[in-house]
Amino acid sequence: MKVRKKSTYGGFTMLELVAVLALTAVGLVFSTMFIETAVKLTTSNRSAAEDSQKIQAAMNRLVKELSFTSMDTVVISGDGREIQWISNHPDRLGEACSVSWDGGSESDLTIKTGNAPATPLLDKVGLFTVSSTVKSISFTVASSRSLGVSHESTVHPR
Repeated sequence: MKVRKKSTYGGFTMLELVAVLALTAVGLVFSTMFIETAVKLTTSNRSAAEDSQKIQAAMNRLVKELSFTSMDTVVISGDGREIQWISNHPDRLGEACSVSWDGGSESDLTIKTGNAPATPLLDKVGLFTVSSTVKSISFTVASSRSLGVSHESTVHPR
């Protein structure tokens, strides 16, 4: 009977090394794709949250301004992109005020109070519409940066 002698050489064959390198490369590619997608989603969500906060701040200002008016002084343009009113706010009693948007993609929503020049209320607006009923004013503001980020509000002037 022949006895086989164990090999004294240790280590890996070239085929085993190539297989490990190939599997590692595939794993790295999939990991990189996963991390890239996660980073893009995080950035997109952060941008949408920032846009939502900016829109909410602008909406709060509009609600405050329009709360201090009466419906008989409110004038909405035919295309629904501008609203004018006479303020009953104690600091601006009797002053003409307006909010307007020129309808261009990524243009500013501006507010004008009294004789002061118009100032930006919100930048990069994708949509601004105003409508009214006998007792209320409704408006919608949407961002052009983050799709789907919009806010609607209704004001019942005093």
